[in-house]
Amino acid sequence: ASKNVEQQQQQQQKKQQLTRQEKDLCNKKRRELSLITKRLEVSAELKIKIILVGNSSVGKTSLIHKFVDDKADIRTTEVTMLCDFYHCLVPLTGRAVHIRIWDTGGMERFHDSNLTANFYRNSDGVLLVFSVNDLDSFNSLPRWLERVRQNVGQSSQFDCGIIGNKSDLSEQRHVSHQDAQRYANQLGFTYIETSALDVVNVQKAFTDLALAVIRRNQTAQQLAGASQQ
Repeated sequence: ASKNVEQQQQQQQKKQQLTRQEKDLCNKKRRELSLITKRLEVSAELKIKIILVGNSSVGKTSLIHKFVDDKADIRTTEVTMLCDFYHCLVPLTGRAVHIRIWDTGGMERFHDSNLTANFYRNSDGVLLVFSVNDLDSFNSLPRWLERVRQNVGQSSQFDCGIIGNKSDLSEQRHVSHQDAQRYANQLGFTYIETSALDVVNVQKAFTDLALAVIRRNQTAQQLAGASQQ
């Protein structure tokens, strides 16, 4: 019995050590992003923060890789252990837009911590991702949306879209386009189906969300200007 207790204690210590290492890595990524952001903002006219959330293995990281570089080989994509970030300059509405994308794939273990809240905070856009061949990933979307709202803040303004990924696996589909579209309509969100493998609608999914953010900001500025007149 004492041996089992000792083994459990060792496993717990190892888990805590791994957790600290992962948190250190995530904080390091935040510092790196801060430096990159400062450099890119010199040439960017707008900046937008987008986060991707959803169950593991639905293809969030592959979607980001294909958006940032459509020639990326997603067959070598590894599971996101905690979090990762990506960035690119995209011409939208005649301006250079700096899009910062956070992949929070491995952060579900820390959903009650300040660490997670820091990465959700100040998000301009959210993409809820599920796989069309995985019913559980679709049924988990309400839980992910609630997590977003808790961490971004109820008073924060953000645009949200739903992605049904892996549309190339149509023969293995467990979520119909109609059901997903109906759910998105109920929430007032956009819905689009993508395939990171075949590079279908990947650019559109990200740029449509970014354009929605830009339109919302423009409307807010116009309303603010009108109220001051």
